[in-house]
Amino acid sequence: MDSKSRKIAHIDMDCFYAAVEVRDNPLLHGQAVAIGGHRGHRGVLSTCNYEARKFGLHSAMPTAQAVQLCPQLVLVSPNMDKYRRESKHIFAILQRYTDKIQTIALDEAFLDLTHNDLHQNSATLTTQEIQQVILRERKLSASAGVAPNKFLAKVASDWRKPAGFFAINPSQVQEFVKALPVTKIPGVGKVLAQKLQRLNLHTCQDLQNFGRFPLIKEFGNMGQKLYDLAHGRDDSPVENERIAKSISVEETFEHDVWGTEQCLPHLEKLYEKLMGRWRQSSEYVWAKGLGGYTLFVKIKYSNFQQTTIEKKMHGIKLEHFVELFIERYGANPKAIRLLGMGIRLPEKHEHLQLNFL
Repeated sequence: MDSKSRKIAHIDMDCFYAAVEVRDNPLLHGQAVAIGGHRGHRGVLSTCNYEARKFGLHSAMPTAQAVQLCPQLVLVSPNMDKYRRESKHIFAILQRYTDKIQTIALDEAFLDLTHNDLHQNSATLTTQEIQQVILRERKLSASAGVAPNKFLAKVASDWRKPAGFFAINPSQVQEFVKALPVTKIPGVGKVLAQKLQRLNLHTCQDLQNFGRFPLIKEFGNMGQKLYDLAHGRDDSPVENERIAKSISVEETFEHDVWGTEQCLPHLEKLYEKLMGRWRQSSEYVWAKGLGGYTLFVKIKYSNFQQTTIEKKMHGIKLEHFVELFIERYGANPKAIRLLGMGIRLPEKHEHLQLNFL
């Protein structure tokens, strides 16, 4: 199928966790609400509503900093069971419209509406109806976008948040992408964005002008991806099955820990959580026969500097994670605010990060 003839929708629930809490507690309406650690405790925000974002708050912000910026902030402890139940209701609604759904997270999904029988095959009207049904039945708002591919559909859903809708028609793609910032391209994080800026590459138009082969020379395979997406090209399909690329757990400490002795009990606790999640995961059955695994340990220091070490290991044992920790921590021993560990699965599988704070 010609990729230009595809009709891909991206549904993104607005401030999902916080929105669920506000819906279920009328006293929270109109207040700045965040999901995260309690006031005075170590931790970070999982998400916050738009009332809180007006004060500069955002996900992954340390709770202490968030409270300083917004003293009236209402902090709610996360209730993942509730959010998972609500997510099932949302996806049940999506399944009324198509069986081609790619789950990205509890609150986010791609839908392939190319062969859609509703509204005379109008993906725009169908997607807007989905938004209305979610609002009517679940009392939650969703932002949505429609485009010829997944990349542009995701950009479109973010264009008019919250509760917004934006469609990019095939005839509009070339003009639309020209002014699009490079930071909107999947895979362009802080480090890559800085490299692009040093080359005076700020928009997709800049990437187009820079050229395919210079981009490949500078960035390898990522250069080819940058070039394609800068032209609005993305042939990746909407895949129904979501398979984990990594399974991980982490813990943010209320007080800094220092030294290997203090860290060992936390590594043991993390290992037990990780193995519990690993055995319950859908990947366990096929992946347990691989023999070799890439294991990793993450350390975040009290100054928020972060480092990760990973190695291929035979089996998944506590001593492997301890070995990795000692190797990395021994080279830079200082106060730690967060520890994490996980298992990376083969590159061919789609990314899904499972974090347990």
